[in-house]
Amino acid sequence: MVEHGKTDDRSTHKVRNIGSNPVAIAWQKPGLFVPARRPLEENCDAYVYNYHGFGEDRDAPIQINRAEHSAIAFTTDSYAKGSGNGTQRKCDRQTAIGADVRFVAPGQSTNSVVLRVLSSSKNTGVGFHLNAFNLNEGNLGNARQYAVYFTFDTLRRDFIRADEIEIWQNLFGTRTLDGTYVVLRGNNTYQIDIPLGDTEEIVSPLMIFDYNEMIVVGRIHYRR
Repeated sequence: MVEHGKTDDRSTHKVRNIGSNPVAIAWQKPGLFVPARRPLEENCDAYVYNYHGFGEDRDAPIQINRAEHSAIAFTTDSYAKGSGNGTQRKCDRQTAIGADVRFVAPGQSTNSVVLRVLSSSKNTGVGFHLNAFNLNEGNLGNARQYAVYFTFDTLRRDFIRADEIEIWQNLFGTRTLDGTYVVLRGNNTYQIDIPLGDTEEIVSPLMIFDYNEMIVVGRIHYRR
């Protein structure tokens, strides 16, 4: 559901997700963006305020999960172009979330171990450093279809302050400043077989996400 409106000194543009699937949004002219890596969940609003002179623009298409739809916006001639930093979010409900993450031995072979991830609700995301577990996008088992991938640059831009990077490195190691991260979403139990090879120790940040934000960072550690 798309809404727009204005007063004398402010225009408001809002998109509400009334479906059951999360959506990515790109509404360029008012500058409302919800990236696919942090989609808008069910019964949540994404909205943006603009404070400047504006007029009605009847050619202001909006993309929802890459499908383009006609829309009207209040914009200026030099309409907003941005990365979504001004986009705010609000959800009808905030539920308690949590996750149970543990190693279960042995795995499918004598030289592997199973990582079991159980999240408390469909709005819970559990994230970790993929490369720390000797994994790639192709060997996540039943978790693959629920996985969202990103890099440390995304963490640094969206979730971690500049003064926290050194702390992150000290806690989790230099390796976690590079490579691929994964977030598993949904109220599911994932069983991921971890090939150990010559690995004696695994250290990774463990991140818990609610609707769209990272709310907990811990440390997951395995030693054999």
